Formats: sequence, C-alpha cells, structure tokens
Amino acid sequence: ERAEFLAGSTRLKVLSRLRGKRIQLPSPAAAAAYPYTADDRTEIASRSGSVIVGSPDTVTKHLQTVLDDTGADELMVTTPVFDHADRRRSYELIASIADRLQ
Repeated sequence: ERAEFLAGSTRLKVLSRLRGKRIQLPSPAAAAAYPYTADDRTEIASRSGSVIVGSPDTVTKHLQTVLDDTGADELMVTTPVFDHADRRRSYELIASIADRLQ
C-alpha cells in the first residue's frame, strides 16, 4: 500500500505531461487528493506497464520477468519518489533483492 501511495506522484506527473502541462514531481498526498476522472485513470493504467511497484517479493518477480524476457544482464532502476528518505529506502530495498535476480 505504501509503495502504491508513493507511486502516485509519478503517475500524476506523467498524466500532467500527457495533458500538456509540465509540473514538478508532486507529493504523494497531492497526488492522492487530485480529482482524477475516469479518463485520467484509464490513461494512467495504459501508461503504467513499465512501472514496477510493490513489496520486495513483488518487485523481485517483475524484475526477474524483465531479465528473462529481454536477456539483459544488467538493470538500471530509477525511483522518482518525492521524499528523499522514501527514495533512499526504495534503493535499499532494491539492493536487498539484487542477489535474488538471475
């Protein structure tokens, strides 16, 4: 739930860009309070295919699928999260699962 909440910032930024408005990364609270329309939610869902959000187990499964599907031997991960401490924690969690990826 926390990961989904934090990802709201990126989703709102992407939606704003699609609507022709460039904004700075909003806070998760601002993103959660945004009055999304049904069309907005559909657009976000259609553009979120490459975004991986979730628990360490969920992220491990999705990243392993990326590796299996592409044959890549390296990944570049970015975490556009509003708060520095949350962003840092995200990278710590990624580091903690790295040895599970093949």
